[in-house]
Amino acid sequence: MQIVVAEKPSVAKSIAKVLGARTCKEGYMEGNGYKVTWCVGHLVELAYPAAYDERYKKWQLDLLPIIPEKWKYGIKGDTKSQYDVVKSLFLDTDTESVVCATDAGREGELIFRNVYMKTGCKKPIKRLWISSMENSAIRQGFEALKDGTQYENLYSAAQARERADWLTGMNLSRLFTLVYGGGKKITIGRVMTPTLAMICERDAQVDGFTKKKFYQIHLKNQKGIDFVSEKFENQEEAAKVFAECTTGTLCISSVKKERKKQQPPLLYDLTTLQQECNKMFGYSANKTLEIAQELYEKKLTTYPRTDAKYITEDMMDTFLDVLDLAQDHADYADYADTRCIDRKLVKRVIDNSKVTDHHAIIITKDQTNLKDLSQDSRMVYDLIVLRMLSAVSMPYEYYSISADGICNRHEFSMNGVTVIDYGFKANEMKFRNRSKADKEENAEKIMPDISEGDVLQVTPELSEQWTKPPAHYTEASLLGAMDKAGNKEMSDEVERKGLGTSATRAAIIEKLITNGYVERVKKKIVATEAGKYLISVVPDRVKSVSMTCDWENELVEVAAGTKDYAAFMNETEDYIKSLVDEYSKVEPKPWQSQREEICKCPVCGNSVQEGKFGIFCAGKCGLIFSFYKEKLSAKQIKTLLVDNKEVLMKDQTSSKGTKYDIYIKYHGYEPFTYTDKDGHERNAYTMKFDTRFPKNNKKKG
Repeated sequence: MQIVVAEKPSVAKSIAKVLGARTCKEGYMEGNGYKVTWCVGHLVELAYPAAYDERYKKWQLDLLPIIPEKWKYGIKGDTKSQYDVVKSLFLDTDTESVVCATDAGREGELIFRNVYMKTGCKKPIKRLWISSMENSAIRQGFEALKDGTQYENLYSAAQARERADWLTGMNLSRLFTLVYGGGKKITIGRVMTPTLAMICERDAQVDGFTKKKFYQIHLKNQKGIDFVSEKFENQEEAAKVFAECTTGTLCISSVKKERKKQQPPLLYDLTTLQQECNKMFGYSANKTLEIAQELYEKKLTTYPRTDAKYITEDMMDTFLDVLDLAQDHADYADYADTRCIDRKLVKRVIDNSKVTDHHAIIITKDQTNLKDLSQDSRMVYDLIVLRMLSAVSMPYEYYSISADGICNRHEFSMNGVTVIDYGFKANEMKFRNRSKADKEENAEKIMPDISEGDVLQVTPELSEQWTKPPAHYTEASLLGAMDKAGNKEMSDEVERKGLGTSATRAAIIEKLITNGYVERVKKKIVATEAGKYLISVVPDRVKSVSMTCDWENELVEVAAGTKDYAAFMNETEDYIKSLVDEYSKVEPKPWQSQREEICKCPVCGNSVQEGKFGIFCAGKCGLIFSFYKEKLSAKQIKTLLVDNKEVLMKDQTSSKGTKYDIYIKYHGYEPFTYTDKDGHERNAYTMKFDTRFPKNNKKKG
């Protein structure tokens, strides 16, 4: 009997169907000589410090560093029943071998090996390594199962990553919380903290930017060409030039015309797919990853957690088949321009040397589940189709035009393009129109032909503008920055560069948000006060991009067998010890909120401040700052509690639906109790008000 272990139940069911294991049991499926079971993500994980010593329940400097001599693992509480199923199958005397069918990557290997190790299983391991969940791919994968020993180095790298992150998080979070937290928890992460540092640095550039006013004269004409002057800081100087050009003509003094060609984009890896979905649809990186995983599990696309933008030579025929499938599909007829598709160009996306674990994300031949997709999932699927079609389309060809002109002795210039052939961009424009995606920013100006010596009748316009600060990170630009971080400091031989991997970056961003260090403000990713404080107190080497990149590169070396696991762990432990030794001698500096105080709380006397979710009391006495269900603003609270004045509340609604205005004045508070979502009874306070209607108050509606 062969035991097959998948990462998720849905994947296990797909594999079981192909293998003929159709009898459903508790926690697995059986048949045809196989028992197919599953993990539920991580069934087994590293134990918390208290599992090593009860003293570690308390956070104390003198107990640091925590470096286990022998690592302990625990079973996630909510998955114990499934763990017990897997364990019984592993240890069954009828079991001859175990097939690792978790996701084909570092973390997938870790999920399986931790369970295998924890159960004490000694049965031979076989490895299923596939990039598609199509039935044909599963069959081929089982016909060519690998010996598990071939993946020992990959497991070592995964184990090193897991343990190094544990050492970093458990020790440094405690260290900096005790030194700088002042009772507020500070969370440190090997990748998370350098990412936060990047966000804080960008925010500081934006906040420190001093905008300056400038003026420009625009000469517009019947051809739609916009010639612009130099930038003037002095308004009077700009006005003078404007006045001198009101009745003039523009003589074209020079034209530079250069033919250029932009090659089509390569296929999607996970990071570029996440970037594109954020730009076009506003999807978070995590949402895109979840959708991509869903498409993979529904057999519609290949494995999503990939760093490659290429396919391998042996995939040529498969890729041509799915291209034909896409072009023949009615849904893509409006942008699958057959004129653009050049089969010779398929070779540009084939490179064996640039594919490590998995090739680029492409669609499969199976379209059975396509009709069942949600609108969001279908958009991502369509985007993958578009990228495939674009990747093998003709280049975008154009003339880059720059021209200078003279108007009453003043110089003006313009830049634009004249399109020769839209090539792959024709498909992209059709897709944006069809999908109602966000329009492309910084679109090029399409210019008519002009020649040196042309004389144009122009109408001048004087514009007043401000210099613009650098942009806050969006999720798309942050993913790009993480992908490129530290690249200049790395050798050309390093395959995976940047902060984290394409598979982990979405989770890092979400963790920063969950921990309260950054927040989404529309499409922007900005640091919170707590995030800025954390970065202000941790040393450079903790928040260093280069150090984190070095770690990730070393893990790649461990996976390749060129670096020893023990050497990596020894270096990590020495690093942790040096930080603990240095910072345990630092005089504690408790975190102090920099929020501006609105007033003192009338209930407990603590500071009343404005936070992410509205006005709150820092003393957590439970006073609710609202008039009925309407939250009060900081200005209103200050007027009521500091100035002791009335506040006009507009557009209130009575129980009968009548609209009215009313004046309120603070008149004390009263306690009340309520039951929270967990069923616990809580005490709180509500504000009391004197009220009066304005004179000639008109009921509305």
